Amino acid sequence: MGRRRRAFCVACLFLAATHFSDAQEAAGSAADKAIRRYLAARAAELEREFLSAVKTAADFEKARPALRQDYLYMLGLWPLPEKTPLNAKVTGRLEQPGCVVEKLHFQSRPGLYVTADLYLPQPAQGRYPAILVQCGHSNEKRDGN
Repeated sequence: MGRRRRAFCVACLFLAATHFSDAQEAAGSAADKAIRRYLAARAAELEREFLSAVKTAADFEKARPALRQDYLYMLGLWPLPEKTPLNAKVTGRLEQPGCVVEKLHFQSRPGLYVTADLYLPQPAQGRYPAILVQCGHSNEKRDGN
């Protein structure tokens, strides 16, 4: 099995094996439990094989470029897409005690808009680290209804 396929299998089996909560597992049928045990065992087997050659930090640094490429490939980002201008626009601003919230949008790809709120300490001086939290979409309505 190729390195990319193995890494993808590890990720998929991990997700499948950990998808159900303990309550769902206890309520599941014998067949459900057997499938869960099989997936967990197979994921553990693949995980033991994954990075088995990495014993030192130097080994990891040598493997890092290929691992990064595999990761981007699994995300559908390899080869990396062309970088395009973000064209970020601030559409509103909320002043709060100790911070300012800037409402903004940017283009992740030309014509594809992403909205976000940017929280800035007030007063802001110098550079600050940032965390981007993606808000996904689903068929579930507000408050689980």
